[in-house]
Order: sequence, then structure tokens, then C-alpha cells
Amino acid sequence: MENENVSTSVCRKMIQHISIPYIPKVFQKNTSYLFRSRLLCILLFTTSVFVIFTLELNIYKYPLNIMPNPCTIESLEEWVEIRVPGQVRTVRVKANSWKSESHSKSSQKTILLWTTFFRRNFSDDFYFFQEGQETFEKYNCRISNCFVTANRSLLPHVDAVLFHASDLNTSDIPQRIRHDQIWIIYSMEATKYGHFKWHVVSSRFNWTMTYRSDSDVQVRYGEIVPFNGTYPRIVPTRINVNGTASSSRSFPTRDHHKRKGAIWMVSNCRTESRREAYVKELRKHFKVDVYGRCSRSKTCQPPQSSQCYGLLKKYGFYLSFENAICKDYVTEKFFNVLMYDVVPVVFGGAPYKNIAPKDSFIDATQFANPKDLAVYLSAVLSNSTLYNSFSKWKNRYRVHLHAWMCDLCERLHEKSSEVKVLSANLWSWWVPGASCRKWTKKSGFQNIF
Repeated sequence: MENENVSTSVCRKMIQHISIPYIPKVFQKNTSYLFRSRLLCILLFTTSVFVIFTLELNIYKYPLNIMPNPCTIESLEEWVEIRVPGQVRTVRVKANSWKSESHSKSSQKTILLWTTFFRRNFSDDFYFFQEGQETFEKYNCRISNCFVTANRSLLPHVDAVLFHASDLNTSDIPQRIRHDQIWIIYSMEATKYGHFKWHVVSSRFNWTMTYRSDSDVQVRYGEIVPFNGTYPRIVPTRINVNGTASSSRSFPTRDHHKRKGAIWMVSNCRTESRREAYVKELRKHFKVDVYGRCSRSKTCQPPQSSQCYGLLKKYGFYLSFENAICKDYVTEKFFNVLMYDVVPVVFGGAPYKNIAPKDSFIDATQFANPKDLAVYLSAVLSNSTLYNSFSKWKNRYRVHLHAWMCDLCERLHEKSSEVKVLSANLWSWWVPGASCRKWTKKSGFQNIF
């Protein structure tokens, strides 16, 4: 009763200041004052709830990235991993790829593939395109409104034209119809002097899309990212060196005494880097077993299968030797091996210290000669504490594929994307600018160009 009197008193005070025109006089005369007071309280409460609910709806109808709110999308997004057929690594993307109204309503960007990709129009290879929007939607790109076609009759209507360097026939380059199109030269291969007739391709392209960090669109062979205290919602299985699947993120101490020497899986036996000559010298001082086409006795097919990677459990080191020592050039030979319980020895031109954690690899190019490298490898293999220090980083980082296709689509949608023309001296960027080197027994590492 006490609570009832209090509520009645409050409502009575409110009634003194508020008229009730919505209640008929006949109803007022035949109803007690207390009942009318309670009815008004109910009406006021219902109106308040309605107003609050309406305000909430108005808040949520705006995309988060344009709300007048100090919270950012980053604080709400969740990372997921997407498995890729034929790859031991996954693609790491944001689960909440918010597509704002400006992005969803923006005009679609059409990409014309003027050349093939190693003689194929389309490919489910991770480093090329499937027809339509599939490539961008499959990997959950934040901006996926890009469409891929190989129909050359659409040349006057597309937004971008892509040329794969290894398939480019300079006599097949079309005449420009629109100067607002973006022509892209694409290559994941190391620099080769004989790629083009340089006087023909000069001033033809607007963007470069390569593995190099100074490309307009960089296509990296991999990326290594920290955990930051959280794990992706979708946890993929990880293939152990024995070929069995595991989702464990903990890497136990290695029983390094059971491991002998290094393993090298190789199919290209004559390279610009002269890695084969380096390994020949290294084998004089350290055990290296060679598998693949360059081996007389040991083979394993297909090279990047779990069966072949399962061989790593017998060895202390894997030779991640690139076929070219060029600026930024580092391939799956390095990134894939990081998924396994073995120490990679790198031989390439990338700034490994900038792309990989400390003590996750051994850089052969930092030693005066193969003999000095052999001495160090022997020392590491004989010291369990030192050897196991090369695996500690695996509890703090993950290795992924790089979602380059998302970067390309997003770049095409940027308002600031200028249709610039690459320098007439594209050769200087493509060849001398790659800073390629090779190794010789007599002179060690020396520049090629």
C-alpha cells in the first residue's frame, strides 16, 4: 500500500501540469480519480518506451564506420582463417568485413584479363583469378565489388586491363581506347632481362603488381602476424611433419638429436642465383640431402604435399633457397616451411628481418662463405638450447597467405587512384631496380645487372 500511495502521489503531481484531452469527459465522470491517474502513468510509460526504441533503431541504421561514435570498426572486428585448396597455409581476413553504403552502392569495377595465366584464361590458383566476382567473394574481401572477365570485346568498357608478364606477347598489346583505364603489368616471378621488348612496353602501363614492396599493388607470397592475445574464430588444422593433422598452437621442445643435417627440395637445377653452386660447396662441409628433379636418387611428388613435407622430421634444417636473389623476392619456399618443425636456412634478397620474427630463420647470405655457414649449422644442431630457440616465436605468431586480391579491388575503388603513366624507363625499375645478385665460388655474392 505504501508503494501504491507513493506512485499515486507522483502521478497526481504530474496530472496537475498535464491535461488529458484524449480521455473522453464521459469516461472521466464515471471513473475514479485514482484509476485515471494510473491510466495516465501507463500512457506516459508506453510513450517513453516507444521514443527510446525509435532512437535505438535510428542508431543502428547507420554503418558503424560513419556513426558519430568514438568506437572504431577495429575494436569490433573478428579475424577468421579461410582454407585454400592446395595450400598448407590459410588466408587471414576480417570476419566483420563491413560494407558501407558507399561501398555497396559504388559502381562495379571490371577487370579484363588481356593475357592468360601460364596459358590458362582463368585459374583457381591462389595467385590468379576465377571468372566473375568469385575470387573476391571467396576470400571475404571488405570490398568485393570487382568483376573479372576475359572477353576482349569489352575493352572499351572495363575499368582495368591486366597483363601477366610471363604470357605477354608485345605484338598483341592493344591500342588504348580510353585513357581513364588502369593498365596493370603483373608478375610474381623474379626479374628477368628478357621479359619484354622494352621499347614496346614503355609508357604503356599505369600500375605494377608484383612481389616488390614498391609496386603499386604488392602481391606477397606470405605474411607473418602476431596473435595479439586473441585467436581467429575459425581455427584450421595444421599438418605436422609426420603428416597428421593437428590444431595445436604449442610447439614442444625438439628432440634435435634425432635430426641429421639439412634437406633441400628443388626442381630448378640451373638458376640465376647460382644456389646450386652454393649448395655444392656447402655439402663439402655439412650433410645436405637433395630431393626432387635435381637429385639422382631421392624424389618426392608432388613437391608441396604433406607427404614431402613429412620428410622434414628427419632433419634439423631446410634450405629455403630462392632461384633469384632479388629485392623483396621471397616465396613459399620460406613461408610454407615455417609451418613445420624445422629451421629454415634462407638464401634470397628479401629483408627477412623485417618480415619474419627474430630467430625464426638463419640467413646464408650473412656468412662469408658456405664453410662458415656449415660451421654455424653444426654448432646450432649440437646445442639443444640454441636449436630450440628457433621455435619459440611459433607460440606468438601465425603464418598466412596474403589476401592480395582484396588489396587490388579496394585500390581500384579508391577515389584517389590516379591513372598515372609509368615512367618511359620502366626497364630501370624492373631490372636494375630489382637489385638482383648471384653467388660464385670465386667472388661470393655479386650484382647481376
